[in-house]
Amino acid sequence: QAANKAAEITRTMGFGLNLEDIKTEVASVSAVKDQYYQLLSFGASDNLEKDYQAFMSALKKAGIDDLIEKIQKQLDDWAASQ
Repeated sequence: QAANKAAEITRTMGFGLNLEDIKTEVASVSAVKDQYYQLLSFGASDNLEKDYQAFMSALKKAGIDDLIEKIQKQLDDWAASQ
């Protein structure tokens, strides 16, 4: 209970991400993450730099920049209404 009382409330407390308009991007980015997760997370790569660059390139192709932009817009819109 003491930890709960001492906890700080974040500025984003109460924000709920609406996945309706970003389902495609989320699925694409998740598929890329799943493809590279074990390779990059567990040291299974023989060439980490090459595999990391391939991962980043695949994320870009999957629409991660658009996804981040859409999530940021939702957050900005929500914050403006608070």
